[in-house]
Amino acid sequence: MIANLGLYFAVHTLFARSRAITTGPLNLQLPDLSSIRPIPVAIAVIAAALIFKLKWPVMRVLGISAALGLAAGLAQAALH
Repeated sequence: MIANLGLYFAVHTLFARSRAITTGPLNLQLPDLSSIRPIPVAIAVIAAALIFKLKWPVMRVLGISAALGLAAGLAQAALH
């Protein structure tokens, strides 16, 4: 259940589009690889490096990731 929720959020955050494949009771959401969103991918890579390579605490990494996301959102809003 937790892995399913993590995959759902990963697909819908890192990719702009996805497609549903339903076969019997199985319902898969597959990302459209051509719709990758580079800013969320970059934030995810930075977060993974901070957690796994530098061994930072999760709460600190969440704060850094939130700040990066906020900065990216404000920068995009300023450009439009």
